[in-house]
Amino acid sequence: MTDQIVSGIAKGLFLALWIIGTVMIAVPVLQKIAVIYQRKRRFRSLGEPDKEIKISLRKIPIIDQFAVEMEIAEIKWSVEVVLAMMLMFLLVGGFGSAGAIYLLQQAYATGADRIASTNPLILSLCTGILFASFPYFYIRFRLQRKRHRIALRMIALVQNLIGHYRPRITMAELASKAGPTMHTDVRSEWKRLELSLRIKPVKDALYEFSERLDNHWADDLVDILLIGITRGVNVTGALQKLVKDMLTSKRNEEKRLAMVTVYRIGTVFLVLAAFGIVLFNIMADPPNFKHYFLDPFGQSLMVLTLIVLMGSMVMVLKSGRKRF
Repeated sequence: MTDQIVSGIAKGLFLALWIIGTVMIAVPVLQKIAVIYQRKRRFRSLGEPDKEIKISLRKIPIIDQFAVEMEIAEIKWSVEVVLAMMLMFLLVGGFGSAGAIYLLQQAYATGADRIASTNPLILSLCTGILFASFPYFYIRFRLQRKRHRIALRMIALVQNLIGHYRPRITMAELASKAGPTMHTDVRSEWKRLELSLRIKPVKDALYEFSERLDNHWADDLVDILLIGITRGVNVTGALQKLVKDMLTSKRNEEKRLAMVTVYRIGTVFLVLAAFGIVLFNIMADPPNFKHYFLDPFGQSLMVLTLIVLMGSMVMVLKSGRKRF
């Protein structure tokens, strides 16, 4: 019986991997077929350029935004690889949880409970979604840490700009002069700003820069620089005041971030401990299997627990956003 159970779980996991592999192969093939088909229907009469149909996940705004966040977080994988990984975790988590419930049923259930239907569809789906969210949360936590490091260097960044700022200097000149002395944590985003200033209007380039940094003081810095650059006003005094405000905010923010760190560690431990507690309770008292997985109220409680765990991870992200 045990060999049959293990064989069934293995088949389920291999099925999940097969589905993922098929998707990863099918998308490039469909892209190539679409390109070949479209090339046969070129618009030659008016000399219009070739129009190709491309199947791209990045055309979806939410995925495109996720790809940008991965770039800021310095994740080397492509967004397609991460999405495939999330799909794999979804299927493995779903099949794995269903198999684990069946194993527990055969090992600890007694009497008629051993053959009772557990109907783990909703529970397995919730478990799969929780597992699938792990790569997403990892990237968001890494993005958050990167933005925190940048925010901690905002004071040095503004002081650097003060040292190179002159009335009637262009933003491109200021960015070029300040670039070599920028801190390592900020340098990659600053180089991107320098490039954007060459190909975009100053306003668009600066707003894109502040949006990528995602903190208050970057927004204030951009507003001050725009006033100085576009109106020819000397904003050195405003920049110096901004530094003083950031120093005060930094002292208050460090205390809050210490609590957020404890909250994050506690939440991750809570997610891991929730599964361990259920397993321990069943092993310590086998009739608990019925209360967790056969009783409708117990099943609802398990689903609610998974939703709360997911919500806790989201709240960690929300609370961890640096305010300066």
